[in-house]
Amino acid sequence: MAQRRMIAKAIYENDRFTDLSVTARLLYTYMCLNADDDGMLTNVKQLLFLTNAKDDDITKLIESGYILRFQSGVYVIRHWLQMNKVSASRKVVTNYIDELSQLRIGKDETYILCQQNDNKLSAQYSIGQHQDSLGQCSTEQDNLVQDNLEQVDEADTQQNGNDVTIYLENENFKIVHKYYSEVIGNIRSPKEYETLYKIVNKYALDFIIECIDYMQPRGGRSVSYLEKVCISNSGE
Repeated sequence: MAQRRMIAKAIYENDRFTDLSVTARLLYTYMCLNADDDGMLTNVKQLLFLTNAKDDDITKLIESGYILRFQSGVYVIRHWLQMNKVSASRKVVTNYIDELSQLRIGKDETYILCQQNDNKLSAQYSIGQHQDSLGQCSTEQDNLVQDNLEQVDEADTQQNGNDVTIYLENENFKIVHKYYSEVIGNIRSPKEYETLYKIVNKYALDFIIECIDYMQPRGGRSVSYLEKVCISNSGE
């Protein structure tokens, strides 16, 4: 995990942030310092002690749209991607893969927390008294955080058939592709085919199958999620 963090002047000098209590602002600063490379953290009780902040300060940060809280107790800095982008060569993958899969990236590069509701994802954050009208976070329109893969219809897939044919010449790819399709669902874009091919060439077949089994009950629905699971479970 990186030892230096950036903060955005536009956030800290915003009137909404200034209206927060001193302890809430200090708590937010410490949360930014302690977050992992995806902006997530769990040691909030320790930070409350260090900053002399109260549970009400956490509530205010959530209500003001500065942090998001998962049901698991993990927190994430909502504006993280506006302030910190760690290069792929230095980035340490988050330990909170399940929580990461619940996030989407807004047009302004802020995290949006979604929850499963009648098989569709709905936005779960507000900013002060203003409820941002996002409609539904569709899993067919949004992929996992930091990937933003474009969806393609059947015609697009057929148009890229030559690439897919090359992938299917690999016996291990054929096995993984078949198992993934049966357990998770169809691969949705050429980019996902490419990512799956990289996974097959990097990890053992049995290990990949185990990772697919791991992601299925946790709601993972994209190859990028599978890649995160493989990286996390391999100890990279």
